Amino acid sequence: MSDRPNQQPKLAAMAALAALAPFEPVASVAYQSVGRLLIIGSDERVTEAVTALGNNLSAAVFWTGKTPPPVLTGTEVRLGSIVSLNGFLGAFELLWRPSGAGVGAPATEAASFDMVLDLQAAPAFQMPQPPQGYLYAAIDQPDAFAAALAELPEMVGEFEKPKFFAHKESICAHSRSRKTGCSKCIDICSTKAISSNGDTVIVDPHLCMGCGACATVCPSGAMSYQYPRVADRGVQLRALLGSYRDHRGDHR
Repeated sequence: MSDRPNQQPKLAAMAALAALAPFEPVASVAYQSVGRLLIIGSDERVTEAVTALGNNLSAAVFWTGKTPPPVLTGTEVRLGSIVSLNGFLGAFELLWRPSGAGVGAPATEAASFDMVLDLQAAPAFQMPQPPQGYLYAAIDQPDAFAAALAELPEMVGEFEKPKFFAHKESICAHSRSRKTGCSKCIDICSTKAISSNGDTVIVDPHLCMGCGACATVCPSGAMSYQYPRVADRGVQLRALLGSYRDHRGDHR
């Protein structure tokens, strides 16, 4: 059956949605990147990445291979074992144990980066949704590698996104008197943005991607989704459905 009779009602509904006044803005989360790139890997793609990105970004290499690293003029190359890698766009922190450190040298060293290109066999971030600014490409993923080389130069500058969640600490059921209760939001978060903070939880807004799973499983209502707000979504639905009905759209 042709849907042509409903084309005009659909267009009218979309026009009604576009005509709505802007909703009251929610709080935003800011990122700032000046182009400090960390490349982690142990194969020829490291050299390819430095060659492709070196003119636009300030690249440094962490070489994880057992063979000597390539000669990369003008690029700092670090050797050793990674202890931890944490953060997000504009604020990654690398902690590592240097190879061949002499007597009296620090056991670990740290450095900060804005972006990470991970070319290891296994990704440094194992969560389903890694943080903004982190790109991964395995050796058998040439398309992902090419896409990363194209995307990384676009990650320099100042960026904002909405703060997707709201958390009412006073009604959080996570813990009382150091006795753990509910941890559903921590367990379900696909970005590892939520962690325990004593008797309540803490959410890193820079890691939150706004999936809303935490609000869905929260038994007390302490965690809620605020972008878009429920009331704002209701206004949008009423505008869409009302205009579609007024223009005699067929809902069957």
